Amino acid sequence: MQRWKENLLSQAEAPVHPKCSFAWRSILQARDVINKGEIWRIRDGGSINIWEHNWLTDPANSRIVSPRINNDVVYVKDLFYANTRIWDPGQLERNFLPWEAEVVRRIPVSEGSAEDVLIWPLTQLDGNYSVQSAYKMSEADMNSQKPSSSSMDGGSRVWKGIWKIRTPNRIRHFVWRAARDSLPTKQNLKLRHIPIDDTCALCGEYQESLMHHVWLCEQAQLVWHLDLSFAKYYRKPHRSFFDLLKEVMINGSGYHVALFSTISWSTVQASPVRWSHSLESLYKINSDAALFENLGLASIKVVIRDSIGEDGTCRTRSDGGAYTSSILQPPGCFLCLPIRPCPALTIYGLKQVYMI
Repeated sequence: MQRWKENLLSQAEAPVHPKCSFAWRSILQARDVINKGEIWRIRDGGSINIWEHNWLTDPANSRIVSPRINNDVVYVKDLFYANTRIWDPGQLERNFLPWEAEVVRRIPVSEGSAEDVLIWPLTQLDGNYSVQSAYKMSEADMNSQKPSSSSMDGGSRVWKGIWKIRTPNRIRHFVWRAARDSLPTKQNLKLRHIPIDDTCALCGEYQESLMHHVWLCEQAQLVWHLDLSFAKYYRKPHRSFFDLLKEVMINGSGYHVALFSTISWSTVQASPVRWSHSLESLYKINSDAALFENLGLASIKVVIRDSIGEDGTCRTRSDGGAYTSSILQPPGCFLCLPIRPCPALTIYGLKQVYMI
């Protein structure tokens, strides 16, 4: 396989010349089949491009699908511990989706000194290319692209089933748009040439695709893991929200599908912060801070209310200096102390709670 690659496919991008021989024309027309079916076997990892070559062990899914987030990680050897051929778990977690990191971790790596080698995985005995196996692969690929009646019926059932989910209309509409991947995720906005940072705002590591935001992000997984009935869906990879939704519809009850849809919808909703009453006999102070770096100023504003939300008093103070909001807010609340005596004050600033 390696010799075939070197001798016959060195002109991988060469066009088919109208006057070339029949044999050479046949070889050039078959190169796409060979490039699609070949798989790299890992030795030293120096020849295998992580993002462009086929090197995963599953012939049907041999190329990495995780979004690329680090331009410094190019070759498989970059995923090893330095000067070894041992997978670095930290590198796998940082560069791949969770399920794909696990797939890579299980790939055996030779300890010898040999270089990476290309094989033809469809001939299991020796890994050498054969015309018969290539023909079977091409035939199977063509058949898989034809919409069978069962696959069409399955897709049709999903689209019809969306409008039968027992949820409010806004959730059903969300699921329909999610199944079409037409929601304004950062990935989709970037594809429309909108100049934004497409990194997930929750984890700050991966590109914010729909599947990442709803299902794969570690913050989203904290929500899904609260209900053990969804754990089984993490045991296999899903390439799209449509595929995930289809499996939930096949294996879950009507209630299960509705719960899945509602949780999915809630993960993309901004959580509004609403003011709530304090306990009786307590006053509540809400504080906020604003920084004006270009002017070298900081401003603090506090509002005090009783347990029914009335009798509000507001106080503001501006000052110069190098501050952060986490430093400013707690002292700002103390501006209210001289206003009136009270048995207790509950002070809310950022995520901390202060009792005085």
